[in-house]
Amino acid sequence: ITLNNLLPSTIYDVYVRAVCGSSDGSSWMHANFQTECGVVSTFPYTQNFNNQGSGSSAYPMCWSRYQTGTTTTYPYISTTGGGSLYFYSYSATTVYGATDPMNLSNETPGMLALSFDVYKSSASYGRLDVGYMTDEANESTFHVLKSIYPGDLASTSTWYPFTVNIPASVYNLSEVYFAFKAPISSNSNYVYIDNVKVDYL
Repeated sequence: ITLNNLLPSTIYDVYVRAVCGSSDGSSWMHANFQTECGVVSTFPYTQNFNNQGSGSSAYPMCWSRYQTGTTTTYPYISTTGGGSLYFYSYSATTVYGATDPMNLSNETPGMLALSFDVYKSSASYGRLDVGYMTDEANESTFHVLKSIYPGDLASTSTWYPFTVNIPASVYNLSEVYFAFKAPISSNSNYVYIDNVKVDYL
């Protein structure tokens, strides 16, 4: 069987059965698979971190992560919220998580926005910078679009939605990664994100 016109970095469910006659067929067989990573150029784009495992080895297939000052692997998928991306930073660590590469050049500037939910489990937690990178492995290419502080998340154990407008200059880039950074903090900083979307306004 050949399946055409599939999107990159996408999980598909497939159901197949043999048909031997008008009233004779086998049971349905089910399989799922994810297409190879590629540059996303069709929107909306969504990542909810569900059904991808949990723990330090669990991470979205086509996302990248980057860290300094720690040998522990962050961020990673947590079971919090049914599946979310868990960040941890402190006085000697900075942690990044970056999306699939994207190309927005076929879209009209100002028509797309980045949205996501943020959660913290303690009043002092919740520090997060949100932006984009042109090289997901190079910290110096990170450009901040929005900074989130513990005070922006009024309560613990509550998910808060955020939407960030995408600058017109980003539409001119052939490849961009939207990124989330838990920066160096004087105190331990735990923060979770979920329901990441690049969608039309």
